Amino acid sequence: YIPLLKYEYISLSTGKCTYLKLKKVITKREPNPYSDCVKVSSLNSKYFEEFERVGKSYQQSVCLEMCYQDLIIKKCNCSNPEITQLSYSKPCEDTTGIQCIYMHSSSQNISKCLPFCPLECESIIYEVSSSLDIF
Repeated sequence: YIPLLKYEYISLSTGKCTYLKLKKVITKREPNPYSDCVKVSSLNSKYFEEFERVGKSYQQSVCLEMCYQDLIIKKCNCSNPEITQLSYSKPCEDTTGIQCIYMHSSSQNISKCLPFCPLECESIIYEVSSSLDIF
């Protein structure tokens, strides 16, 4: 499981004792024709190969970000510095590059990645709950 830190994080306050509870949630779906998921063993794309190369489990959410990053690089000639990338590309830092990122950030562009990043049949997430004590 690779957390997307820009979405999955916990803020902790100083001067407080924080208790965290983690719950592992495993979801298993039946493949076609019962759902839209694809068994990981049948995946064949450069994105899936990247998961294998780094020894991580496939996740559709991370795959979609990598694919979307590739689209940004092709259209803007630079990368979105907030998104995972497979190979180095200079980040979009000037006004033109940043405008290009926002111009191509529609859900329509992201949906172009769905054929390359199918839903996994088995996924693991960790639900986090917290409580505080003031001392």
